[in-house]
Amino acid sequence: MTRRYGIHTMEFFYRLSRKWFDKVADRLKQAEHGKYYKDLTYHSDAGITKYTSTAFSKYGVVIYLYRQDQSKNKTNKNLTCWITLRLNPLTLIEQHYQPKGVFQAEEHQLIALEDCMNDLLRNLGLDVTFKKLTLTRIDCCLDFFPNQQEWVDEALRVMRRSKVMKAYKESRFPADDPRHKEKNKHSWRIYCKTATITAYDKTFQLLEEDLIEKHDAPMLRIEVARSSAKFKRGLSDKVKGSNQEIIHTVMEASRLTIHEYLEALHADEEFVKYDECLQRIREVKSKKTREHMCKLVKKLSDCKSYAKAVENSKLSKKQLRTAEEEFQKLGISPITIRNKAPFESLRIAESDE
Repeated sequence: MTRRYGIHTMEFFYRLSRKWFDKVADRLKQAEHGKYYKDLTYHSDAGITKYTSTAFSKYGVVIYLYRQDQSKNKTNKNLTCWITLRLNPLTLIEQHYQPKGVFQAEEHQLIALEDCMNDLLRNLGLDVTFKKLTLTRIDCCLDFFPNQQEWVDEALRVMRRSKVMKAYKESRFPADDPRHKEKNKHSWRIYCKTATITAYDKTFQLLEEDLIEKHDAPMLRIEVARSSAKFKRGLSDKVKGSNQEIIHTVMEASRLTIHEYLEALHADEEFVKYDECLQRIREVKSKKTREHMCKLVKKLSDCKSYAKAVENSKLSKKQLRTAEEEFQKLGISPITIRNKAPFESLRIAESDE
């Protein structure tokens, strides 16, 4: 199975004067392609209005303009305006969308990105270069390309039942989303103050958004999103230098975050079938410990989260710790794959072949 690190989304910020805001807005309104509209879903207590332009969306770029219309503490001449450019860097470079492609921050790609961004800024009529933009968001990812769709399904099943990392919380699609059950089945997300980690079936997402016409090949993506002050807070003094240097720094930090997530998942351990797991437990000498281990396995199979399974098992902290230690000795996880899976075991480690 092949795997790949990369970046699929970036976001840049630049502050504008009211004069330059009006000039850019006029250009986007007159663009031959795309739409320019006021975002009615955006709410601000600071009197800021958001406008969206899709004039360059075929090149992977969506442009947001923000304008402060009123403020108690500022004169009309000093009201805040800025532009945000959200882009898929590979699409911008290649000039066409590659559904499963990612930007890998190689030297030639970074040079091409700077050239393309400078061209875009000129088209917008801005007298500014890529080097002057402030990088405010990077979404990095680790992509897996298995031979079977069932591998993606079982990997997500395992992840949904894994422990949530310290300081992270789980995030699910809300019940008022008519497709929340299907979406939750194909994705898993946790978040903290500095990062959001999402694992999802990329092919399912592309099909749902009509970005591909048929299921071409299975793909699992583990994505780390760091935005604005969040990734600066998480990386401290490391986030310095040019945009190219910052991209490299954040990409390496996100690689480390994914590695830590996989470690917390015990991805180097073996996830075996339910029946096989119960069979392995028989190797444990203590009868009581075997009973506790079987109870944990059964609850994890029935429940949709590790915390809920532990709660339903009614195991004490000591009993749970002993059971988990025995699973580590056996080299398997109490989280199992389904008996009907077309393979005997599963690993999600980065070094897995």
